[in-house]
Amino acid sequence: MTGLALVEPLAGVGRHGLALGVAADRAGDHALQDHDATLFSAVPSGGDRLVTAPRPEPQPQPPTRTPQPPQPPPRTQTQTPTQTPTSPVQPPPVNTPPPRPVLPSSVELFFVFDRPTRAETGSAGLARSLRAPQEHEKLEAVKRQLQANRDLKVQLVGTASSEGPDRYNMDLGARRAQLIASMLGVDQSRFVDPPERDLRDECEMLRAGVWTCGEVEAKTPVDPNDRRVLVRFFI
Repeated sequence: MTGLALVEPLAGVGRHGLALGVAADRAGDHALQDHDATLFSAVPSGGDRLVTAPRPEPQPQPPTRTPQPPQPPPRTQTQTPTQTPTSPVQPPPVNTPPPRPVLPSSVELFFVFDRPTRAETGSAGLARSLRAPQEHEKLEAVKRQLQANRDLKVQLVGTASSEGPDRYNMDLGARRAQLIASMLGVDQSRFVDPPERDLRDECEMLRAGVWTCGEVEAKTPVDPNDRRVLVRFFI
């Protein structure tokens, strides 16, 4: 049998095995279409038949995505902070110093006759020397003014009445001025003299800001008010 080729039957096909051959004189060139392969399939009826495998359906291809240029990041809007209305700025308070008290240009402290003696000093000598209780009150007022006003300076001038010798009265005026200076309770630097001397040439300086004029300007007849210490204030 010329032109036939035997092919072993597939396992499990059955007793009616088919031999697949390619015979040019029986099937011709049309036995196989489109050069597709043939498969054997066993069927339950016991017969064998040739089954042609279906052509695979074309699978849908995913659409081609055209690359997009990179997009810039979204612009964030800067929110302008809401301005809260503010009250007008008040200028800082000006530290105005309190007004200075009006001070007398001078205070007179009056003494009794021939006091203090050379032995009388301090509070005991002061108690015996000042003429009246109101003189003690005036002295206390002077002390308060000096303590309250640290820039306040003083000059003390002791005087005497016209009784007695000139030299004695000069020394008496010095004792009176020094006694008051010791009772004021302020530093020596606060005893000052005016820029220009306005005291008589006969007056004597005991120390800065403390003077005696004795009876240089004493009145005649005798005036008890010449027995004094003149307290002069300076800024």
